[in-house]
Amino acid sequence: MLLHDIEPVGLAHVVHNMREADVREIFATTNASTPQEYVDEMMILKRAGLCGWIASQDDVPIAALGIMPMWHNVVNVWMFATDDFPKIALQLTRFVRRNIVPALKTAGIHRAQCFSMDGHVVAQRWLEVLGAKREGVAKAFGKSGEDFTLYSWTL
Repeated sequence: MLLHDIEPVGLAHVVHNMREADVREIFATTNASTPQEYVDEMMILKRAGLCGWIASQDDVPIAALGIMPMWHNVVNVWMFATDDFPKIALQLTRFVRRNIVPALKTAGIHRAQCFSMDGHVVAQRWLEVLGAKREGVAKAFGKSGEDFTLYSWTL
């Protein structure tokens, strides 16, 4: 697995090939209505402070993940992937646990959080493996009234 900074081509590949549960989750929490609009929105967010990476295997982008500052010492984290995620799941899990979580703490971040749409069991299991704690349900959080579960790390 290789990680490189988020960029439009790799991001577009992941967005256009997302797992179905990721499609439902992402498009419930964005103003974008097409994959290309979502890529454009993410690249605007990158210019506004989003820190993100593309994880790939054999030069094929598989996942996009990142961190978006909210306010001083608090960040939102996110990740979505293609159906090829199992090919890199173990390596990406190790990378996040060994590098990203400790780097957040070292940077003075005291809270990282992530919302996951109810029913996205795979994402929620992965968040728990990464050490996130389930905090509760945000009722009608999605743009069509979908419920989301809030997970967090307090560092």
